[in-house]
Amino acid sequence: MPPRTKTEMEKKIKELEDKQAELQKEINSLKQVNIKKSNKWKPEIDEIYCYVNSNGNIDWAYWYNDEVDNWRYLTNNVFKTEKEAEEYRKKIEIQTQFRNYVEEHNDELDWENDNQEKCYIYIHNNIIDIGCDWTCKTQGIIYASSEQILRDAIAEIGEENIKKYILEVE
Repeated sequence: MPPRTKTEMEKKIKELEDKQAELQKEINSLKQVNIKKSNKWKPEIDEIYCYVNSNGNIDWAYWYNDEVDNWRYLTNNVFKTEKEAEEYRKKIEIQTQFRNYVEEHNDELDWENDNQEKCYIYIHNNIIDIGCDWTCKTQGIIYASSEQILRDAIAEIGEENIKKYILEVE
């Protein structure tokens, strides 16, 4: 029921102002909490950043926080330095070379066939090794229809490149 008298209205206003002050205090307190931020660098408006363009060249742009900038950020293609962008380009090249090699030499993988071996690479004690599975498909892994395909891909691309850009260890 709304206040009917001036005194009731003043009392209600005071209650609401007190609640508002409490809420503002809580808001200010929450703003002081250190929210975990991503370690991924994001430029400020009008700040220059590097990226790998569609030709595979290193380019730079000003950050406007527009659709293009945010797409590059989403796809991990925003860098403080040209050197960082060059490493990203090299990673894309090696990952694509590895994937293409395996796909070009693979027999068709049949995940319904429990008798067909599906092989993959992994790192153990800083040594590249090959494992095989028959039924489990793990997200992000490039599978080959034989261990030999993977051995040949490693030989062609180089163990150090495989470690650094595929398995992401140094």
